[in-house]
Amino acid sequence: MAERLNVRQRQFEQACRLFSRQHNMFRLAPKLGLTPVTLRNKLNPEQPHVLKCAELVALTELSDDPLILNSVLNGLKVVTTPPPSEAPPPTLTSLILAHALDTGELSRVLLSASNDTLQRAQRDDMLYTAHMGIRRLADLIHRLQ
Repeated sequence: MAERLNVRQRQFEQACRLFSRQHNMFRLAPKLGLTPVTLRNKLNPEQPHVLKCAELVALTELSDDPLILNSVLNGLKVVTTPPPSEAPPPTLTSLILAHALDTGELSRVLLSASNDTLQRAQRDDMLYTAHMGIRRLADLIHRLQ
């Protein structure tokens, strides 16, 4: 049990690190009532600051990036996708083609990996692409209903 907790914590910490590299803390922090340094520290597991649940939810909503939240829910064997945006919906053709591109990208990365061993950056790219594929399929389902 303790080992599973350690694995989940490492996944959460890795997601926080990746999120902080991919997003502009100077844009997000003021919207959370934090300074950019404090937000960056909350996303850095080596710092004493801790990301609170309400901050995680707000950060996910503000960035439209469920990366950290997905790392938490993945420990419960749950995969999430945000609902379709309020923007004009893409055509069915563009949704299907984008999903096909996601599938092709996953295949390309896997074929380029030696002995099914992925580097951290490859793994992160594959997770992002897989989540985008799920999101596109959810958009497709929403459009067809």
